[in-house]
Amino acid sequence: MTTLAYIRSNMPIATFDQVSQMMDYQVTEMYVEDKLVSESREFMKLIEHAAENDVIIVYSLISIWQIKGIYTYLQLLKQKNVRLIAINEEIDTDNYKDFYDQMLFFFDVSKRSRSATTRRALNARREKGQSLGRPKINETTINKIKDLREQRYSLREIAVKCDVSLGTVHKYLH
Repeated sequence: MTTLAYIRSNMPIATFDQVSQMMDYQVTEMYVEDKLVSESREFMKLIEHAAENDVIIVYSLISIWQIKGIYTYLQLLKQKNVRLIAINEEIDTDNYKDFYDQMLFFFDVSKRSRSATTRRALNARREKGQSLGRPKINETTINKIKDLREQRYSLREIAVKCDVSLGTVHKYLH
């Protein structure tokens, strides 16, 4: 059993303070994320190295909650029976056995709620007569896009000449 620590630099408290609070747990490996919040390379390395029944310590759940794909990572930690300790929130999955199930449930409910809100907003826009999605273009413009490409114009040049988006050009050429 290995004890792994994950630290996100200066989030939510200074890196040094996070490290000092984790030293009580006899950490064997430490992963420090010092990049942007949107990047989580060190966390991915930690997940790859985490084996069955290992321990992962974070100072606060805040440091992992914003990681893209956290839902999948939590599922994986649950499958590996990894013990998760969040010092600030005083959470230890050894004492809080339903932690993973409850967090996964809340993530799922949150996702469904956002989806329902989005659907309602889209339906409201449709009812008002607003068009959704990529605007329709006429056959003349489609032919012009193809002709310009045969003349070896770049996709960007074609988009400018036809007054359409780059995505629209790409759509009609492929």
